[in-house]
Amino acid sequence: MTPRPDAFQGSNHRIIDVDTHLSEPPNLWVDRAPHGLRARVPQIVDLNGRRSWVIDGDKPIGLGANPYSAIRKDGSKILDVDDFAPMTYETVHEGSFSIAPRLAEMDRCGVHAQIVYPNLLGFGGQACAKVDPELRLATAQIYNDATADMQTQSGNRLYPMALLPWWDIEAAVMETERCHAMGMRGININSDPHTHKDKGGNPVPDLASPHWNPL
Repeated sequence: MTPRPDAFQGSNHRIIDVDTHLSEPPNLWVDRAPHGLRARVPQIVDLNGRRSWVIDGDKPIGLGANPYSAIRKDGSKILDVDDFAPMTYETVHEGSFSIAPRLAEMDRCGVHAQIVYPNLLGFGGQACAKVDPELRLATAQIYNDATADMQTQSGNRLYPMALLPWWDIEAAVMETERCHAMGMRGININSDPHTHKDKGGNPVPDLASPHWNPL
């Protein structure tokens, strides 16, 4: 598609992309983690000779550390799935994970704002459900702090959706309120929480349960 930045020139209409994704910057968690969790939060390491995302030191959550972007550094689009998988942070468009290049590309395409979803942890943060509750919560909160800052830095043109600690309903309500206070506009939640355990090791109720009414 040829970008048409002038498509709505002279109009009050603004184009909002309601489904885009952020390839999390490699240092998103490490730079913000408290000292005691710095070695455990999501980060890129060499895992058996392969650069990969891990959590809790050695639990893989992204073999290859691929940024999952379909746009190359030169702006051309990947059309073959075999070319998509081996992309790296060095070869994808920097707008995949960096604010200024993304805003420049949005301007080029005539897009005013974007609703932004996560990539690495799953759309509802499922990938951090394999670790203990303290690390789970820290992982979600650090993501929310970082992306709330991105929203501010973008001049409210990027609207990341907050990750919730859905395995703990009280914590999920508190985190929703905290993120709202930071200016975030929406939340992300696991669509199948009943396939996981809560912080006490019990099955989490499905989303049709009154358990979720406080949220």
